[in-house]
Amino acid sequence: MRLPLLALGAALGLSACSGPAAPPSRATLEARVAASPDDVEALRDLGAFLAVDEQYGPALGPLTRARDLDPGDGQTLYLIGLVNEALERPDAAEDAYAGYLGVDADDTYRDSLRSRLDALVRQRLQTQFSAALVTEDTLADVTGTGAVGVLPFAYRGDNAEYAAIGRGLAEVVSVDLAATELDVVERIRLQALLAEYDLAREGLLDPATAPRAGRLLGADRLVGGEVDIQGEQLRIESAVWEGQLRDVTTAEGGLPELFRIQKETTLGVLTALGVEVTEAERAEILRVPTEDLVAFLLYSRALRREDRGDFLGAVQLYDEALARDP
Repeated sequence: MRLPLLALGAALGLSACSGPAAPPSRATLEARVAASPDDVEALRDLGAFLAVDEQYGPALGPLTRARDLDPGDGQTLYLIGLVNEALERPDAAEDAYAGYLGVDADDTYRDSLRSRLDALVRQRLQTQFSAALVTEDTLADVTGTGAVGVLPFAYRGDNAEYAAIGRGLAEVVSVDLAATELDVVERIRLQALLAEYDLAREGLLDPATAPRAGRLLGADRLVGGEVDIQGEQLRIESAVWEGQLRDVTTAEGGLPELFRIQKETTLGVLTALGVEVTEAERAEILRVPTEDLVAFLLYSRALRREDRGDFLGAVQLYDEALARDP
């Protein structure tokens, strides 16, 4: 927690490294607040000072007051989120970060905030999944939700270089399905499930594990499959699970035709799900994300590392993919 708080303190001029002028003291900031109890900037600066000094509990008072006076102040919301994280109050932190994203705030902290919010949501979902697995008999029936979850495609090839490609293909299929009217389970919920629950399967979609995965994801329909690469030949088998395994289809061709085969797979899944695709949706689905196979492999490996909580490793691989294909 200390690093982002110190960074924010510096941004607010509270760090001794911010310039030749001495940073304001706590007494100075408290005097400002006493003289002007409704001064949002003074309240926020006092809260930031206390947070940088790791006095998280006392910091919440002026920060909460500042937020109540100006609910749209992004710096205040970001600070409240950080302080609540430090106090191990993830729900309150999540609310503060979500509030920031809902206001027309300065983008200074937006990227950092999104990553912290995603981490909090992932943590909450993993806790929920863990508890659900313990009390599996109490999981609610999700029949009728209409939501669709796309599971990683199992890799059946003998070349380890392509081992992660099934994760990348599942992500592209998920993005393509989301271009239609379908309610597709968001990536962060899937990643939280992957981190908490081993989804290794025999065959396409294991009927023994699909009901559990569907209930945990809140999806009554699942899409999954296998990808097999032998030399330069690629085969993708896909299936839809909706109470039972059905509509197994196969698309194949040369490895350079990866995305043609993937798009054929996506359109087959949409047919199995009974979705009529408009011309605009079809054009979006058929858009190829990259012509660089190595970049896609790097992206696929990054997704898998992110699933496992190795965020630094994921960032490195995402950067390598971007360097090959911006």
